[in-house]
Amino acid sequence: MPETRRLVAAIVGGRVASSTIGEVHYACGGNPAEVYGIVHRERARGNLHERGGVWTLDRSVRPEPVRGADDLIRARWARESQDVREVIEQLAVARRVPITALAGLFGSEVLVDMEDRGLIAVDTSQHRCAYLREPRMAELVRARLGPDRHRELASLMSLGGASEESGLDREELISYVEWTLEVGSTPDPGLVLQSAAAAVELSEPDRALALLDRLPGLEGPPAFEAALRRAAALARLERRDEALSVLEAVPADVLGSLEAVDAARHAAAMSELRCWLPGAGDALEPLRAAWDRLAVRAEESGPDRAAAEVLDLAEFRAHAFTGDFMPILARLEAASRDADASEGFRRGCSLVLAHAWAACGREADAAALLASIEFSAPRRTDEGEFMASAFSVWTAIGDWKRCVDLFEGYMDKGGRRLTLRGGIAELYLALAHLAAGHGSAALGPVLSAAAQLEEFPALNALRAAYTAAALAYAQIGDSGEAERFLALAAKARGPMFWQLAMCADQCEGAARTWLGQGDGPAAMLARAARDEAAGRTSAAGSAVFEASLVGGEREFLWIERLAHHRQGPLAHLCAAVASATRRRDVTGLLAAAEQAYELRLDAIEARCAALALDFARGEGNSVAAGLAQTRLDRLARVLPVLPLVPQTPAPMLTERERQIAVLAASGSSNRDIADELGVSVRTVEGHLYQVFMKLGVSSRAGLAGLV
Repeated sequence: MPETRRLVAAIVGGRVASSTIGEVHYACGGNPAEVYGIVHRERARGNLHERGGVWTLDRSVRPEPVRGADDLIRARWARESQDVREVIEQLAVARRVPITALAGLFGSEVLVDMEDRGLIAVDTSQHRCAYLREPRMAELVRARLGPDRHRELASLMSLGGASEESGLDREELISYVEWTLEVGSTPDPGLVLQSAAAAVELSEPDRALALLDRLPGLEGPPAFEAALRRAAALARLERRDEALSVLEAVPADVLGSLEAVDAARHAAAMSELRCWLPGAGDALEPLRAAWDRLAVRAEESGPDRAAAEVLDLAEFRAHAFTGDFMPILARLEAASRDADASEGFRRGCSLVLAHAWAACGREADAAALLASIEFSAPRRTDEGEFMASAFSVWTAIGDWKRCVDLFEGYMDKGGRRLTLRGGIAELYLALAHLAAGHGSAALGPVLSAAAQLEEFPALNALRAAYTAAALAYAQIGDSGEAERFLALAAKARGPMFWQLAMCADQCEGAARTWLGQGDGPAAMLARAARDEAAGRTSAAGSAVFEASLVGGEREFLWIERLAHHRQGPLAHLCAAVASATRRRDVTGLLAAAEQAYELRLDAIEARCAALALDFARGEGNSVAAGLAQTRLDRLARVLPVLPLVPQTPAPMLTERERQIAVLAASGSSNRDIADELGVSVRTVEGHLYQVFMKLGVSSRAGLAGLV
């Protein structure tokens, strides 16, 4: 994937959206030799074009066969014996077949010979399934099989409704069902439903919808399952109003006939969609109604633990969507450590809890919880939720670099998921860089994110991308572009997950603060007041700290008070900066600058150094001023624009005094300086005396950082 990214960027000569890289990588099968042809073909078709300085695709890339390679594969197949060709045909249709079942049909000698010659391989699953080593051979063989022959082969190895027994992975299952439908066979409806669910999990909702459209008329529970999968696919395509209509259209008699856990799944899906569609009604109402029905069932047949878990988790997620954590926090904590609950339920609760703790002042606890989840490795089905939680937690403790590594790794893995979620991944990556004050590093991914989200509005996050772009431009000193993106953000409205809404508000406020607009700090302080009232002390502390860049004693005391209810190194750093600034404590600011340096938070370090330099100059503390100036000089080479510029002017030296001071600070002796400038040693000594008096130092060693 990284090589594909480099090749495409080199071919088009500019930034390329991660979703585009994922599509090209998928189309070329990871083969770099095919990238050039794909890029030029898609440009010629008008499918690949530049948008806002970023190259994006309008639609998916269709892989095209390489004719020469295909001819070689066909020739190889034609040379094989009849038995071998039949095994190839069987595996081409079934994808994977348990080796014992295949041996029963064709004999073990044929299979051993094929394995020795590299035609087939056997996986390490418990079913020990055989499969063709060359996927392209399978495609070519399937293409030449007529419908009758396909049905004949499929009947020998019918999957029925139990795909897990076949050893097929999700992609193979989807392909098997698609081909079966294409040749006119009728697969088990349960298998079609499984393949549709797999397509949604693989971020191919269009494929899921195409499969569901081929299903015959269903009734009862199968019709409900089809509706649930269709709604999930539509939601992934951001067509949530259609998804809600699909669920609302499930007949009441069908809902009444469902098992308790299925009725709970329907209510949970309705609740999630209503979170995104405020006009559709209260998101918690479907859950309350489902609890009422579940209580009636419990009186008749006892409690249903699985259904209760579905409803509980849906309620927790609905509260998390709006950031309303306090009403659920105690229950959420208990649920995440309930040993009797299912593993999936505990994991889901733990991911929501990590969000909640990161927002509500328990950052260190959230980091420890996330580490325990990460240890078990994020599953593909909740990968997006895991990464959103990781972003919340790691930025709350100041570990922005870990966020960068996570999202760069996600994009490097590639896949079709980037088509739908590439913009979100690049947005999170940009936000992590902005947290450190690295507007230059954030600019590439945030512009790419904005371009992708304009094409496909994933999670309604376009406003967050625009405000992040505004902050990135403000941090590099481009006020014109920052203003332009703030204007775009003002037009991009709609419901967003609380976490992204908070990021959008803080980026907007920070951008306006960097631009010197007074309404920026005011908006962040208003946001902080709302967050604190809702118990989100971490979020409040972050907002007040950003606003305090131009704040006073009120803001500094507010930060210190909030810090008493927070955890983690970033909270401690913010409190240290606020306290030292309020007390004009040069030593404290230099210590805080060192803490920021250890966390690689350059913007905060620069802020501390600028304040320390101002206060040290005001006190006539030349040693501290030299230390602060040295630190600030280093940061000025890293940051295009400093968040704060020292206000206290340095003592004025004459041109000759400054010239001599610079040479002395670099280690030159008085004789060396005199020789270089063509003056006497006594003249050099006289100038140095004046320099020492003006700068308040007693030796040339004290000049470091001051000139």
